[in-house]
Amino acid sequence: MKRTMIIMVLALLLNTTYAQETKDTSRQDRFNQYGRLISRSPLDVENRNGILVFESKNQDYRLWFDIRVQVDAQMFSNKTMNKIGNGTSIRRARFAAKTNLTPNWYGEIDLDFANGILELNDAYIQYDFRNGLAFRTGNFKERFSMAQTSSSRYLNFLERAMVVTTFAPSRHLGLEGSYSGKHFLAAGGVFFQEIEDAEMRTFVEDNNKDYGRDEGVSLTGKLAIQPFGDNKGIRRTCCVCTFLQATQNKC
Repeated sequence: MKRTMIIMVLALLLNTTYAQETKDTSRQDRFNQYGRLISRSPLDVENRNGILVFESKNQDYRLWFDIRVQVDAQMFSNKTMNKIGNGTSIRRARFAAKTNLTPNWYGEIDLDFANGILELNDAYIQYDFRNGLAFRTGNFKERFSMAQTSSSRYLNFLERAMVVTTFAPSRHLGLEGSYSGKHFLAAGGVFFQEIEDAEMRTFVEDNNKDYGRDEGVSLTGKLAIQPFGDNKGIRRTCCVCTFLQATQNKC
């Protein structure tokens, strides 16, 4: 009987010690692959309108992936003067990682792999002062034309109108500032060359080195008035694809 009691006491002590060690282990410091001490916080995982979202409990940190594939196909009649061949293609194969690092910092990187050609789309970081004023820098769409700045996820037709793609600038390297007031939005920025793919980048660099040509600079400004209503959820512009817009179909 005494032996049994001793064994039970020892088992209880061992179990308590193991539980304490397990609890203490969860509180131990963590280091990354470079030996740097890192901070940690648990994340909740959700599926929001088909988008995988990782979010901290206080909602200060958020990471989500925006993935889409669009396939186009065409078929033409042979009874034409100039025959056009039928075919299919991957119009867009997009993979984007977007994050709110803090309530003020936002960043994203968006890549396109359509038809096996790698192209850099959005790659920028933004600081929001939370009072309507925000700045961002990197590669992103200039605020020119509502149709051009609308996300391809929510296009009403297969493509944007030809007049838009011909005259409206799209993504360029640049720096932009914006202010969203109660009934208006004002934005302005300075922009440089396009990034697009390796062929475009090689062309720009060769012109710089061989012919001494500058890449070019453009200034873009926009003023939008909203005289009726004061809905903060829709006051943001569609070209700043925040998480709120992506999940509520406002981008």
